[in-house]
Order: sequence, then structure tokens, then C-alpha cells
Amino acid sequence: MLAKGRVQILRTGTSSTMQAEQLMREFLRMSALDSEWDWSKAAVIARQWSLLHPVLAFCERNGIPAQRADQDPPQFWRLRETQMFVGWLDEQGMRPVSRASVMDFIKTQSSGPWWDLLTEAVENYGLECGEGPLPAAHLKEWIAEWGREIRRRQRGIMLLTAHRVKGLEFDHVAVLDGGWEDRGRNEDLDAARRLYYVSMTRARKTLTLAEMGKPNPLVARLEGLESVF
Repeated sequence: MLAKGRVQILRTGTSSTMQAEQLMREFLRMSALDSEWDWSKAAVIARQWSLLHPVLAFCERNGIPAQRADQDPPQFWRLRETQMFVGWLDEQGMRPVSRASVMDFIKTQSSGPWWDLLTEAVENYGLECGEGPLPAAHLKEWIAEWGREIRRRQRGIMLLTAHRVKGLEFDHVAVLDGGWEDRGRNEDLDAARRLYYVSMTRARKTLTLAEMGKPNPLVARLEGLESVF
């Protein structure tokens, strides 16, 4: 069921694994049709963390960048690759280094996501500071500041619970089924409905509501999905 092409109810299998599989395959289908699709602008929201584990496993198997909202990203400055890069810069001292010489050093290292991230940093440094040679110490200071900013950046599809989603927005949102009938400590009878509604309204472009096995009563109570936006 689609409403203006932006809201979809996705009826999945009866297990959390089947739900994760069908949901992520739907996201893959949508990403293939959208030339501007960006995994860092997508999110999967669940009532419980356990329902997100199969989603993360699917992402890892299929090379989809993903991150959990309950886990801080590694500190960029403490990465082994960053420390190797900083060590090379220290060896240069106050001698000017060009962007080309820095990129040559990176190219001699093993490939991997963190070297790709350092390549991105050097490219941004060139855009901000120009292509001319500058002291290596200047680049080192710039990299340290850039690393603090990168920790706050979403780098893949975000996996989070409804309790953590307030105040956030994403282009593409999927809300998993399961556990919405449970009530946490100090939650009133209407807490699930409010959390579900907040989760739905985090979507800017597309919203996918999963139903696992049988109709979700929270979805059934919605009057006109087009009103979500």
C-alpha cells in the first residue's frame, strides 16, 4: 500500500530475521532506483535493540555501511592509520608538504576504509587551504580538528530504537514491527503509540512500515498515511 509514493506498508515474514531480510532488500531496490540515494541519510527504527541485530547482520554481509546509535564511532585520532599518518607528518617537521606528496604517502599504505577517510580529509584540506605546500605541522593541526568533526557525522544507515530518535530526521526511514505491545518501566498505556508516531515522523522522503506476520494494530489505527508528512 502506497500513499503518494512515499509511505509503504511492507508485509514481511514471521521472524525478525525474515523481517530484516525483506526490509533491507526493499531498501536496496529503492536505492537502485534513486540516483541520489545516500545510506547516511537512512535509518531503521525498532522498539527493541534485539530486532535490529538481524538488520546489522544483513548490512555486514552485503557491504552496506551501518552504524548503531548506541555505539560511539571510533575516535579518529586514535586509529592506527591516523597515528601512522601523523608519524609521517612529524618526520617532515616544519618542511612544506604538498597535497601530491601527502597523497603519494597514503597510496603506499594498505587499502581500507580508514585510509579512504584520510584521503577524504586531505582532499578537504586542499579545498580549504589551497594546493600550495604548507608546513606539515599545519596539516597535522587541521587533521586533529577535522577528526573531531567527523565523529559527529553519520556514515551509514543508522540503526536505533524509538527512544533515541526524537529530534532526528532522515530522508528514508523504516520502522520495524515487534515489541510495540510491550510496556517499559514507568511507561503509560499510550507510550507505544506515541513512540511509533514519533518514529514515523522522522522521515523526510520515504517511510516504510513493516508488518511481521499479522497486521500491526498501530498501523491499523492510522487514518490516512499521507497525513504523516
